[in-house]
Amino acid sequence: MWKLWVLCLSAVPALAQPLPERIAVRGVYSNPKPLWDQGARLDELGINAVFVHAGSITAAMLERARAEGAQVYAEYPTLNGKGYVEQHLEAWPVDSHGARAAPATWFLGACPTEPGFRAWRRKQLEDLLERYDVAGVWMDYFHWHAQFEDPNPVLPETCFSPTCLAAFARWAKLKLPAGAPAAQAAWILAHQDRAWREWRVTVLEDWARQVREVIRKKRPGILLGVYHCPWTDSEYGGARRRILGLDFERLAPLVDVFSPMV
Repeated sequence: MWKLWVLCLSAVPALAQPLPERIAVRGVYSNPKPLWDQGARLDELGINAVFVHAGSITAAMLERARAEGAQVYAEYPTLNGKGYVEQHLEAWPVDSHGARAAPATWFLGACPTEPGFRAWRRKQLEDLLERYDVAGVWMDYFHWHAQFEDPNPVLPETCFSPTCLAAFARWAKLKLPAGAPAAQAAWILAHQDRAWREWRVTVLEDWARQVREVIRKKRPGILLGVYHCPWTDSEYGGARRRILGLDFERLAPLVDVFSPMV
């Protein structure tokens, strides 16, 4: 799907007009190849930024985009588990019943504390930045397993995997009661709910910190952005923080640009 930030696609002819000085970035989300196939130039359309899935970036794309006055920013599918968790079941998010969480309408997250998944994603980012001199990295799917981009949001309680339960116990300095994951999940939600929500926020903070560290090592000076749920603090019972684990004030020191997915 094509997205044109600031102006809708139906307004493309107007983009040939001079850009107002107050607009610093006017970008598209997706590979610009369909525009190029029609003989268009990004600068003639008033486009000065391209936000594209990291897997679609090529040296030729970077060269042409820059020749037409546009910077290229990589979308990094941070906690999207599809393509990994099916082959590494230990990284599948676990719900409060102790079962593998059901995939949402079109999204399947991952257990954000599973070491193998974290190492896999980090290696992808390192390889991307070693290979391509992008202008920035935008974290996408940056939330615990859930789906907010739906008329009826899917908001399960996760993740109660062995690695998450152990990490939470260490962070909270407590000993979980013996029993199956479902029983431990029930105990946490009944007796340690506030600490549980806070810990989940710290896990996303740690992911953002790791991405920033890789950027500083591989491409110092480029931007770190995040696509995120646009809900207010109170919508869906505070689900943005309570379920998704997103606390913008806590992420602000780590993230350069917040991009609400309106």
